[in-house]
Formats: sequence, C-alpha cells, structure tokens
Amino acid sequence: MYDELFKDIKIKISAANYLSLTTDIWTADTAKIAFLSITGHWIDLTKFSQETAVLRVIHFPEKHTGVHIKEYLQKGLETFEIPLSKIHLIVTDNASNMKAAVKNSGMSSIPCFIHTLQLCIHDSIFSQEIIKEILTLCRGITTHFNHSPIACAKLKSIQQQLSTVPHKMKQDVPTRWNSSFEMLQRTFEQKVPLATYAAEYDEIKLATNYQWGIVEKLVHILAPFENLTKKCGRRDETCAQIIPSVLALKVLLQKASSSDIYAGIMTMIDELIKSVTKRLDKFLLNKMLCVSTFLDPRYKLLYQHADENVIKEWVEEAWREMQGAQDVVDSDSDNAPIVKAPASNGFISIDDCFKDVASMRTGRKQSERRSEAERELVDIEVVTTDIIKKQTILKSAITQEIDNYLSLPLLENKSSPFLWWSKCGMQFEKLKKMALKYLTAPPSSIESERLFSAGGDIYEATRSRLKADNGEYLMFVHYNLKLIKQLK
Repeated sequence: MYDELFKDIKIKISAANYLSLTTDIWTADTAKIAFLSITGHWIDLTKFSQETAVLRVIHFPEKHTGVHIKEYLQKGLETFEIPLSKIHLIVTDNASNMKAAVKNSGMSSIPCFIHTLQLCIHDSIFSQEIIKEILTLCRGITTHFNHSPIACAKLKSIQQQLSTVPHKMKQDVPTRWNSSFEMLQRTFEQKVPLATYAAEYDEIKLATNYQWGIVEKLVHILAPFENLTKKCGRRDETCAQIIPSVLALKVLLQKASSSDIYAGIMTMIDELIKSVTKRLDKFLLNKMLCVSTFLDPRYKLLYQHADENVIKEWVEEAWREMQGAQDVVDSDSDNAPIVKAPASNGFISIDDCFKDVASMRTGRKQSERRSEAERELVDIEVVTTDIIKKQTILKSAITQEIDNYLSLPLLENKSSPFLWWSKCGMQFEKLKKMALKYLTAPPSSIESERLFSAGGDIYEATRSRLKADNGEYLMFVHYNLKLIKQLK
C-alpha cells in the first residue's frame, strides 16, 4: 500500500506545474522519537482542483538546528525528485530554526498565519494575570466534570430542568489558543446551570460577576479570531485569505477600541492592537501574498492594503519572472478576453468588518477617480482619440489581461476561486497560469499538525516501542488513505 501511494503521489506531483509545502517537527512523547513532516499542495491541471498529500514523514534524530532541518528537507524533496524551481512557497511556524532552514535552502517562505494569530493572542491576552486566573478557574470546573460521571449526570439533569443546551464542558490544550477560547465560550454558555450545580452541591468554584463580565467580552472579541483560525485551517483555503483577514481584524479592533461595550477589557484590546500591528502588518505588503490575493477572484484589488498600481506592477513582474523575462511589451493586440460570533448586544461581527474593508477601498477608488477626472478636464485638449488607440495597442498582453480580469465583478466570498478559474480561466490564459502557482500555498501549516495528530494515535502508550521506520510508514499511509479511492 505504501509503495502504491508513493508512486501515485509522485505521478501527480510530476504532472503539476508548481507546488507549495508545509513542514513541522513533532516528537512522540511515549517513544521520544522526533519526526519531520513535509506536506505538498498543488493544483490539478485538468480539473483545476486542489490536491494535498503527505510527501514524507522522516525520522529526525538530530538536534533541531536550521542546518539539520535543511538537510532533512532536501532529503525529502530528493525522494520525489522535486526541483527547487518547482516549489512556490513553504509554510512553517515562526521558530527561528525553521526560518533559518528554509532561507538557507533557497526556498521562499511565509509564516503560518494560524500560528502567528496564536502568538498575537498569547502576547496580549493570555499573558494577562486576570486571564490566567480565569483560565485556571475554568480548567478546574472542566476537570471536575470530565473526571466524574456522577457530576456529569447531575449537570445534565440541571440542564434539562433549565431547558439549556446539554453541552458537555470542554477541556483546553494550553498550546492551542482556540481550545482555550472554546473552553471559555462553553463555560460562559453554561453559566446558569453551573451556578445551580454549585449552589446544590458546593463542589466547584465559580467565577465572580466581574470575571464573568470579562469572559463574556473576551469571548466576543476573540470569536472573529477563532472564525478566521477555522477558515484558514480548511483544506480548500489558500494564502490569498491572509491579507483580507488581517485587514478585517484591524477594522474589528479599531471599532472595539472606541466602543463602550468592551469597557473592562480595553487594556487587552490595546495590547491586541499592538500585537496585531507588530506581527500581522508584515503580511500586508508581502509581494507574493499581494499577487495571490489579486489572483483570487473573491478579492482581486478590493481587499488589499498596498497601492493598486503597485500590485498590478507586481503581477506583471511575477508573470515576467515565470516566463524567464521573455514577456516584453509587445505590439500585438492580444485582447485576451465556522463558529460565528453573534452580532447581538452591539458586539462586532467579523463579516461586517470584511464588508467595511471593501467599502473603504471602494471609497478610496471613487475619490481617486474624481481627482483623475479633474486632471483630465484640464488636459482634455492633448488627449486625442489617436493617442488612446496607440496606448491600447502598446499595452502588453498581460496588462490587457489584467484590465479585462478586473472589469469582471468579484466572486462571492463563500464561492470557490478554483471553480471560477476552471470555468473562466480560458479567458485569461496568462493569469490562469499564474493562479496555478500562486494559489497552491495554504495559509497555514495545519496539515502537518493534522498528520501529527494521527501520529499521536499511532504512538499511543501500547505502541511506545514502535520503530521509527514503521512510524514513518504508518503516518504516511494513514494520512494519504483518501487517495486509495482515487486509484480505484
């Protein structure tokens, strides 16, 4: 089975124009064995559909230095005979050893967006003493019910009496911020049943009214972050989602900072704004991300921070690089044709923030058009029909294609950019080729986490003596089993 899967994946990768990678390192606690993962992401040329597979799970006995990570990455790529020229991007966490490894290997990279969001929240929220106290309190409540079937039965009975949703309590994993968010959210949801339980049995310590107030506001301000974490963790999402998400979060936080509704957590919001600015602003002017966002028909230029003309230049520059700088301006007339936070009680919705981003950009464009119109009135005598015709003829094929692409309406946010390119790509031959490259990269390295989640099941306590080679094979097959159906 391993050989069959390996052969099929190699054939698929060979047929793809480009692919992007994610990588991560994980250690099996029971066996104390480390592994390095490499997952591949590419677009099927015939269907214009996303493909994902684990390329390698490699036993990693060395120290986790940048030099060693680079060596093992190259080892994994050589197995599939993948040249560096075929790799668009590699997505990693923010660890310095990963950054050094990728930089020294000659590959372009972006940090995992989900991991960067987690750093923002840990910097500004979960490092606060009051939040640490609340999390400890919630963990105590959750642990009580998770370890006592009798307590669970009592709570369920109370939930039924109060006609409350009979949800179980959720335990968090401290290394995953969104699991802590889900624990806070569930604890607040069950506030009344928990209070009734505490009054009857006196077995748990509850939050004070002040702490409950903080939890309520915190859940609402973090819900959009959780929403985007889940969205960017989907297999059908691409790195084109990153810039629009950053802009929407900045709008959200700006609104929250001037809203009385969030009184009591304003210091945290201010810290969150600083952290988002420090860690996420770097995405906004990243050339590769700007081009990727442009090539997503849901976003194009409307959900961007960089200047529109600059982005167009970057797109043309990227095309020339793909063509080996051979696409010079020519004179032919190639006219190539999730958990969603409730917005009640005045709390802010992330969906509204996405709309605000688009509205702000549209308003700026209209203002620019008015200024251009005023200038044209002054210079009207020198702008002749012949000159306009000559400018159109001298436009490069890629420039004309960009203009035609931008003239079409945006795709709905929930629609698939891949389906759009499969249906409309024939009109935009050059941009479609670019999309085959720039839309391969995922916004996060979560596929490696999913792989290692399966690894945790494989290296359970009863398999602590499983050899590293067998662990490699089992994780590879477990993840890639979905390909078996395609083989038959």
